[in-house]
Amino acid sequence: MARLLTGNPDAGATNGIDWIHDLCNALDVAPLLEFGITEVHFPELIAGAKRASSMKGNPVELTGEELMEILRKAV
Repeated sequence: MARLLTGNPDAGATNGIDWIHDLCNALDVAPLLEFGITEVHFPELIAGAKRASSMKGNPVELTGEELMEILRKAV
């Protein structure tokens, strides 16, 4: 996947993460905290995400713990 994002055939996961981080910075993506979202909201967000049709199309099913970690990093 990182190869597709970066265009580098030798790219690994870390390169893909760096690419996404740089993209978020370039697009000035605000952290969730700026929208009033805190850890108190995470259980409801995770429950909603697990029901969402978009999550059913993911090639890897994310656990509640993985979703929690993603949200913690996005605050």
